[in-house]
Amino acid sequence: MRVIKAARRHLEKLTPLFEQYRQSLGQRPDATQAEEFLSQRLRRSEAIILLAQRNDDALGFAIMYPIFSAADLRQDWLISDMFTSIGERAEDVAEELLQEAQKQVRRQNHKGILLEIRRNSGYSARFYQKLDFEPVDRTYRYWQER
Repeated sequence: MRVIKAARRHLEKLTPLFEQYRQSLGQRPDATQAEEFLSQRLRRSEAIILLAQRNDDALGFAIMYPIFSAADLRQDWLISDMFTSIGERAEDVAEELLQEAQKQVRRQNHKGILLEIRRNSGYSARFYQKLDFEPVDRTYRYWQER
């Protein structure tokens, strides 16, 4: 298995996996919009998309979105979208993706990675803590839909 930094040429392999992820979150299938979303993130350099592959098969992905801290005067990264295909050794794939994400952060001398998961994802929380990610309770988050 290897983890690469995805480019637009990888969309054909990445998009079906991204669609599986979206559907696992209860979203309706829309491969055209999903591919456009991923393409825009890459084209505009709005995210780093890591893609885990074995041979030519896509096994999982993590999307790193930049966030900035005025207090620390540094950039952090947010991973709120990570997925591994069913049937693969999901923990191994996820760990490889996170290790590559950490390498990207170190290479760029950025501050760190914030992982965002759903509240009902106790398994994921325990997995991330096993990899030395710590829960952060310093902020409240609010949302307003337009």
